[in-house]
Amino acid sequence: MEDAAAGMLLVTLAAMAMVMIAPVIFYLLSLQKTLRLAGKENQRMRPGLIWLNLIPVFNLGWHFYTVLKISETLTARLGKQAGDGGRALGVITSLLIIGCLLPSYRNWFALATLVLWVAYWVKITGYNVFLQRQLPAANSDSV
Repeated sequence: MEDAAAGMLLVTLAAMAMVMIAPVIFYLLSLQKTLRLAGKENQRMRPGLIWLNLIPVFNLGWHFYTVLKISETLTARLGKQAGDGGRALGVITSLLIIGCLLPSYRNWFALATLVLWVAYWVKITGYNVFLQRQLPAANSDSV
């Protein structure tokens, strides 16, 4: 009977881990897509380096770097159309992630982080849609 309970606990924990990691994977795929859509000549970091954000503790600093490089990439590709390329929203999100380490305000920082993380993700997805719409036009111009 104890083996069955332990097995159920293990399955439950595995399911919870997958539910928590899935949004992060899709977020990182979105960031990687941004770099690819911008073109090699505009990339300020290689798309594969996005996955270093999965390394615990290291990702606290790497997320800053990622946000800045994506912003630079979007600015290089789109110029003034990119605005700040999501830089301000991304940097604030990165700061809030670090703020989650403060024990007394952890819940407030976690809530704010979640809201701004989703907002940053939506902003980056908007850039992806814009870049995808430009690709067919660019291909037809070169023919």
